[in-house]
Parts: sequence; structure tokens; C-alpha cells
Amino acid sequence: MADVVCPQCESAQRIPDGSAGYRCRSCQTFVRFVPCRRCANLISLYGPGEGFFRCPNCRKKNQVPPMALTRQVNAAAKEAQRAQLAFERSQALEEKERKRLYTESRIAEAALKNEQLQHYVTQLETVLEGTLDRDDYLEFEDLKAPLLGKPFQAQDLPAPELPPALILPEEPSRIVRLRRGWRERHAEEVLAARTQHAAAAEAWERREQERIALLASAEKEHERAQQDLNREIARQHREVDEIHAGFEADDPSAVVWYFSEVLRASSYPEGFPQQFKMAFVPESKQLVIEYALPPYELIPEVASRRYVKAKDEIFSTSRPMTQRKALYASLVSQVSLRTIHELFEAARLGKLETVVFNGYVETVDKATGRRMSSPVED
Repeated sequence: MADVVCPQCESAQRIPDGSAGYRCRSCQTFVRFVPCRRCANLISLYGPGEGFFRCPNCRKKNQVPPMALTRQVNAAAKEAQRAQLAFERSQALEEKERKRLYTESRIAEAALKNEQLQHYVTQLETVLEGTLDRDDYLEFEDLKAPLLGKPFQAQDLPAPELPPALILPEEPSRIVRLRRGWRERHAEEVLAARTQHAAAAEAWERREQERIALLASAEKEHERAQQDLNREIARQHREVDEIHAGFEADDPSAVVWYFSEVLRASSYPEGFPQQFKMAFVPESKQLVIEYALPPYELIPEVASRRYVKAKDEIFSTSRPMTQRKALYASLVSQVSLRTIHELFEAARLGKLETVVFNGYVETVDKATGRRMSSPVED
């Protein structure tokens, strides 16, 4: 079981390992775990909806997996966790019962692996569909870094102290006043109290001055850091404005920058290179792109897994070569069509008339061990 904390109500709870999401038992919020395809940062999303989100760490736009697939993975994870927990509790039962529960846990483990494998294959089969229900056009204002003003917080600085109070001895009672020398003794006690208070007040004053100096220094450092950040953000905003102006004027470098951002915002399954080079010819409004296609090794060799009780092993069934080749050919076609679709959809006011797409696959030459690019022919 995994320990999680609901990001909405901060209540702690436990969920099965391998889960793709959960519903909070306190606030009923549905939380889904989706890793960023660029930086692998695990993002918590609220709600069962589908669509896209931008990673707060690297700003990459990611696609939210279909809810049906999330539920399938969760169901398989819950079943695997249930069987595993049942197996752990069975240690105190009879040997026959323990073996039965162990077999269930292994069958559930194989089922979970099959669900995860099918989830991945479904993503490969629906690469093109991932872009058809969204607008790939990017507003230049959305490409500007957000303003990140943070208020000053003195969390690591000493807390202010109250000044020491002057506590004088009480006035002598009538009985004490009947004794000889009571005035002198009382005066000495008062003098000692004032002396002790003066020393304490002096020490407090030193600590307070040091605290105020540290606070002022921390505030200045925070202000300098905020100014540096604002200057950097303002510089980035000016660069985007300059690129926007160049884009409107058909400047090749600005056009290439914009369409590069369009392709970088496209979310693919894990393992896709998403590397490319492009050039723009303003006279003919032609965009030429060399795009790195996913390698053939991305197609899983395993078709399914099953648990064999007699050998206590999970065996894999190989995917037929014809099926792998067909799936890869479909994947190459989907990536090519998706890239062209995203470029044309992101263009406005006739910015593009022609897109020349050249796909290639990076491989390793077995003879030399060097990486090489091989063109992909239809």
C-alpha cells in the first residue's frame, strides 16, 4: 500500500501500489497521477475529465489519459493489492489455503502487467486521435513566462521577543515594618530588582537590534531576488514580443521558433524522441521539417503474460512479427499525419501553404557502433 495525502483537503489515506488515481475518502475529490512526458514530474490532477494540462515544472503541455484506461489500471492495481494483502494474511492459515491465495496474487500480478501493457499499446494505437480534439494554435501571450511575485516571509528568522518586565518587591507589611532596618533591606531588594531588570533589558535590546538587522537584510535580499526575477521575466516577454513581430513579418527564424513551440507542446507517450529540425521559405510559405520518428523497439515484443502454477512463473507470449510491423507502420503514419496536422492547425491567416515532412529514425550501426539517421520511406 502507498501512503498519500489529498492535495485538496490534506487528509492522509492509503491506496494500492500501481494506482493511477484515487477518490479522497474525506472530500470525495478524484485525484489522478499523470507523469510529465518531458521531466517525469508526477502531477496530481483533480477530477475525472480528459484533456490537456501544462506541467508546472517544465511548462510542457501533456495529454490526460482517458478515464477509462485510468479506471482499468486502478481496478487491476486494486485487485493485485487485494490478492497480495490476502496472501500476506494467509501466513497463519493452513498450507493449502496459503497456496491458494498465493496463486491468486500471482494471477492478479500477471493481470496487472497485461492491463499496463494494453494501456501502453492503446496509447500507441491512438497517437493521431490525441491531437484531433484540441486546438494546436498557440497564443504568443501564453508563451510568456508567468509573473511569479512572492511575498516576503521571515520563516527562518528569530521571532520577536517581549521586553522583560520590571518586577519590584512588594511593600513590607506592618509586621515587617516593626523590625529594625526594614527600610534598608527593602531598598536593597528594590535596587537588586532594578539592576537585574536593567541587565535583562540591555540583553533584550541587543537581541532585538540583531533581529531587526537580520530582518532588514533578508528583506533587501528578497527584494533584490524579486527584482532580478522580474527583469528576467521582462526580458523573456520582450523576446516573445520581438519574435511575435518577426512572425507577423514572415521572418524565418521567428516562424521556425513558433512552430517549434507548437511541436514541443505536443504530448506523446514515453519513449518518443520528439526531435526535429525545420526551415521556413517565406516566398512560398513552405515549411520543411526533418522529424525523428519513434524507433521500432518502441513496439512491445510481449503480447501478454500468464501465470503458470506448476512452475510458479509468469511467462510471456511474444507478439507476432507481422503484428509488430503493422503497429509500427501505423505508428509512423500517425506521427507523420499528426505533425502535419498540428502545424497547419497552428497556422493562422495563411501563414503556411506547404509542409514538406521528412521522417527519419536514429539507429546504431552494428559495424561501427555509431549513431546514424535512416530515412523512413512510405
